[in-house]
Amino acid sequence: MRSRSRLPRDYFAHMSYIAKSNRHSLKHELDATKRRLQESCKRLEELLRRREEELRYWEEELARFREDEEARQEEERRRAEEWQRLFEDRLHRDQEQSLARRSTIAKAWVQYEERWQNLQTVSSGLTFQSIPWPVAIAITLPESLASHLISQFILSPEHSQTKSRTRRIHTALLRWHTDHFDKKVLHKVVERDHYAVKEGVGRVVRCLNELLVAERAKVFI
Repeated sequence: MRSRSRLPRDYFAHMSYIAKSNRHSLKHELDATKRRLQESCKRLEELLRRREEELRYWEEELARFREDEEARQEEERRRAEEWQRLFEDRLHRDQEQSLARRSTIAKAWVQYEERWQNLQTVSSGLTFQSIPWPVAIAITLPESLASHLISQFILSPEHSQTKSRTRRIHTALLRWHTDHFDKKVLHKVVERDHYAVKEGVGRVVRCLNELLVAERAKVFI
């Protein structure tokens, strides 16, 4: 009977070496793979942490922007309300002043006509202040007879609504013309006020003539 062939002993040693070597190589590869995976996880965790920080940053920025925008809109609303209130207050004051001015001119015109009527019953003793000057305010000097005050008074819509502007100026000129005034009124004025009254009458007449020229010029425009 043939004896079974036997492998050399060094063959098993060699195979054992190869197996150990493969196990070592595999372990090394596994360890390397594990390290790579761990490093990748760390990088991913770091990237995720940064992304979360960026997200928190932009969320905070968005919150600040919304707060700033709300504050800006609130400030604009407050300013708009303040401007509206100031506008309404100014409009109300202007309306009140306009009504008061219109009432003042209307009353002044009535007094102006009444004082002219009263001049007919006075024979002497008139002073500069006694003259019913064609302005809505009391004056004490001829220099106070400014053209715009005379114009506002004579041409005010608060009186003589049935008369045209030109008719009003003509009526005033007949009353204030120096020849007429000197004859009807000046001789009743006290001597010390003669110069001031004549100066005042001259200013009134010049203003009325300028108004008349301006009104006539409108006709040809």
